[in-house]
Amino acid sequence: MRLKNLPLKKKQHLSFGIVLLLMTIASIFSIYRMSVIKDALDDVTSNWMKRANTISTLNLNCAELRIKQLQHVYTFDETDIKTLEYEIINLIDQINNNIDEYEKLKKKSIKKELYTKSEKKIYSDFNDAWESYQDYSLDFFLLSRNNQKQEAVQLLNNEAQKTYNELSNSLLALVGLSNSNSIDAAKEAEKVFKRTRSFTITISIITIIISILFAGFITERIMNPITQLEIAAGAVGRGDFDIQIDIDSKDELGRLLKAFKKMAVSLKEVNNRNEQQAFQLIAKQNELQFKNNQLKEKTESLETQKKEIEAKNLEIENTMHQLKEAQNQLIQSEKMASLGQLTAGIAHEINNPVNFVLSSINPLKIDLEEIIILLEKYQTVIQNKNLFSTFEEVEEFKKEIDYDYLISEIHSLLKGIEEGGRRTSEIVKGLRNFSRLDEEEKKLANIHDGIESTLLMLRNQYKNRIEIIKEYGNVPEFPCYPGKLNQVFMNVLSNAIQAIPDKGEIKITTFLQEETAVIKIIDSGTGISEQDKQKIFEPFFTTKDVGKGTGLGLSISYGIIKDHNGDVEVTSVPDNGTEFIIKLPINK
Repeated sequence: MRLKNLPLKKKQHLSFGIVLLLMTIASIFSIYRMSVIKDALDDVTSNWMKRANTISTLNLNCAELRIKQLQHVYTFDETDIKTLEYEIINLIDQINNNIDEYEKLKKKSIKKELYTKSEKKIYSDFNDAWESYQDYSLDFFLLSRNNQKQEAVQLLNNEAQKTYNELSNSLLALVGLSNSNSIDAAKEAEKVFKRTRSFTITISIITIIISILFAGFITERIMNPITQLEIAAGAVGRGDFDIQIDIDSKDELGRLLKAFKKMAVSLKEVNNRNEQQAFQLIAKQNELQFKNNQLKEKTESLETQKKEIEAKNLEIENTMHQLKEAQNQLIQSEKMASLGQLTAGIAHEINNPVNFVLSSINPLKIDLEEIIILLEKYQTVIQNKNLFSTFEEVEEFKKEIDYDYLISEIHSLLKGIEEGGRRTSEIVKGLRNFSRLDEEEKKLANIHDGIESTLLMLRNQYKNRIEIIKEYGNVPEFPCYPGKLNQVFMNVLSNAIQAIPDKGEIKITTFLQEETAVIKIIDSGTGISEQDKQKIFEPFFTTKDVGKGTGLGLSISYGIIKDHNGDVEVTSVPDNGTEFIIKLPINK
C-alpha cells in the first residue's frame, strides 16, 4: 500500500514510532553511560577520597602523638604529666583505629582492583615503621615513669626520631598517592561524562531533524487536502457551487473531499429551488416587516421606560440600605471607640498603683526574711547560752501568738498579694490591648495577644462552666488593625459562649498556612441551622431574643476581615457545635 493512501492514524503512528525509537536508543545509551559515570564517581567518593581522608587523619594523629611525647619530656608537673600520658594513649588508640579503617577500605579497593602496588609497598613500609614506633613509645613510657628523663629524651631524639621520620615520609607519600589517584579517577569520570554528553546531544539533534522532516511530510499530506477543502468551503459559502477538487488519495481526507464535492452538487440543486421560493416570500416579508417595525418601536419605548423606573427604584433601595447599614456600623464603631477610650483610661489609672504594689513585694519579702533570720539568731543564742529562764516571758508570748503559724501566714499573705497584683497587671494589659479600636493605620501585632485579652474580658461569662482549649501555632506578627481584630474575636467568642447553655468547651487553634494566618474557633454549643447559616453575616439578622442582640456583630466582623483581605468560613450542625475559620493574609 502506498504511503499517501495509508490512514491518518497509521501515518501518525509510523512517524511517532520512528521518533520514539530514536529517543529510546538515546535514553538507553544515556542511562548506561550515566551508570558508568556513577560507578566512577562512587569509586572517587567511597574509596579514593575516603582512603585519602583516612591517611590524612592518620598523619595528623601521628604528628600530634610526636608533639605530646616531646611535651611530656619537658613537663615536670605531676598533673600535666598524667594528662599528657592519657592523651598519648588516646592518640595511639586513634591511630590504630585509623589503621583498622584503612584496612577495611583497602580490602574493598583490592576487590575493585583499585589498590596499586606502589600504595601497597608504601603502606607496608609505614606499617613496619609504626610497629617499631609503638615499641619505642612503650620504652619511652617506662623510662619516663622510672624518672629516667635523660634516657627518654635520647630515645625520642635518636631511634624514635628516625623511625618517626620513616613513618611520616610513608604517610606523606600515601597522602600524595591517594590525592593523585582521586584526581585521576575524577578526570576519567569527567571524560566519560563529556563523551556521553556529546553522544546524547548528537542523538538529540538527529532526532529533532528527523522529527522535523517527518512532521513536514505528514503536515504536507494532511494540509494539501485540508487547503482544498478550505477553498471549496469558502466558495460554497459565497454561493459558488461549481467547485473543482483534485482527489489523489484514498485516506480519510480523500473520502472527505469526495463527500464534500457530492454535497456541493446537492446544495446547488437545493439552492436553485430555494431561490424560486424566496422571490415569492420576499413580498410578504416586506409587508410583515413594516408592521413589525411599528410594533417593535412602541414595545421598545415602553420597555425602556419600564427599565428606567426599575433601575431608579433599585438604586434608591440600595442607597437606603447602604445608608442604614453605614449608620448602624458608625454607631457601633463610635460605641466601641468610646469603650476603647474608657478602658484605656481605666487601664492607665489602675496600672500605677498595681506597679507600686508589685515593686514593693520583693523588698518586703527580703526585709521579712532578714527579720526572721534575726529572730532565729536570737533563738540560737538563747539555746547556746542557756538563757531560757531569762527569756521565759518571750517564749510564752511566742506560744500565745503561735509564732510558727504567724510566719507561715505572713508568707501566704505575701504570696496572695503578689498573685493578685500579677492578675491585676494582666487585666490591665488586656484592657490596653482591647482599647485599640480606632487605629487608622495598620501596625505589627500578635493575634495571640488579641485573643488572650478578649478571653480576659469575657472571663466572667465562661469561668467555672466552659473549658477553653488553646492550641497556638507559630504565627508571626503581621500588619493589621489589632483593635478591630479584637472586635472580631469578641463577637465570635461571645457568640460561642452564649451558644453553650451549660457546661462545654471552646477550642481555639492557630497556625500558619502558605503566608496566611488561620484562626479556628470551635464550640460545643447548640449549633446553627443551614437556613440561618446562610444569613448570619447579613446586617440586623439575629437568632437571639428581642433586645438581646442587634444583628450587627458578625456583619461588622465580616467587614473587618474583608478590610484585611481575609476570608471567614462557618461550619455548623444543629446540636453539634459551630466552627469559625478566619483566614488573614500576613503580607497584604
